Amino acid sequence: MQTAEIFANALDYSKQKIRRSDLLLPGAETSALFRDLAKDKQSASVFLFGHAHTSTNSFAAAFAAKHPFTALKKAGVAALQLKRISPPSAEFLWLATSRLLRRAAK
Repeated sequence: MQTAEIFANALDYSKQKIRRSDLLLPGAETSALFRDLAKDKQSASVFLFGHAHTSTNSFAAAFAAKHPFTALKKAGVAALQLKRISPPSAEFLWLATSRLLRRAAK
């Protein structure tokens, strides 16, 4: 939740709107995450914050890749535009490593 709260502050987004999900924890089934996202018809945009291994698996699933192709470390960010949520299909927009984010903050 710490990373989500940092981004919420930076984007002037209400912390009360942050939703916690066990589907972002290590060992969670990636397809279950996308099925859960598909249930929320009200959200046009979603930020996902999770552990590195889970995040990289989710990104891979969004592109129908059999294996992860990113190695985001702590505080890295990737932006995807989902064309379809379940089954997932996405367009890659950008990726920022924690090192790049630290430099941008200076």
